Amino acid sequence: MCLFVPPSNAALSTTARPLVYVAAGCNEVSLWNAENGSCHQVLRVANYDCDAEISDLPWALARPSSKGMPKPDPRRNVNPKYRVDELNDPPPRLPGIRSLLPLPGGDLLTAGTDLKIRRWDHYSPDRSYCVCGPNLKGVGNDDFYETRSSFGVQVVQETKRRPLTTKLTAKAVLAAAATDSAGCHRDSVLSMASVKLNQRLLISSSRDGAIKVWK
Repeated sequence: MCLFVPPSNAALSTTARPLVYVAAGCNEVSLWNAENGSCHQVLRVANYDCDAEISDLPWALARPSSKGMPKPDPRRNVNPKYRVDELNDPPPRLPGIRSLLPLPGGDLLTAGTDLKIRRWDHYSPDRSYCVCGPNLKGVGNDDFYETRSSFGVQVVQETKRRPLTTKLTAKAVLAAAATDSAGCHRDSVLSMASVKLNQRLLISSSRDGAIKVWK
């Protein structure tokens, strides 16, 4: 979660609203008004795993399930408060956004499990683009960003101009990153920061243990 940073020349009514970006899960980031709980915008990363279900309704706008929590198994001598069983058999990591970095003017940098860093243009979403990421064979950098409305909320969806001919799995992404000549991260990007020296630089760190500096 991070704050929305409006441009310096924004109207007072805009800067007075406490807007925050939230990683909503399922490869989404949403912009919320923290004062009244209303959603203003949803940013959706393309999901190329053919086994994953893609819903037209963003997770940020979906209603919570009415189903209760599953009952614990009394035969297991485990205190559910500490979830010790998950240490022995950890659940799989879900794909999604792991790091958010707001930029002056309302734009946002995101990074996560697909090893890509993206810049989302708040006021002109179609100008959003991928800053860096693995170069996959047969999958060119031809992403585009289309905008639609869902329940009055702007939804920005990343998609490919041409459909994929082969299934793209997490293992395929990691394999491509291992041989990428541009020097992208080789595992999930976990954090980002910006520093200004002679010029503005982007610093990113990953689960692979590497810290990279981008111009």
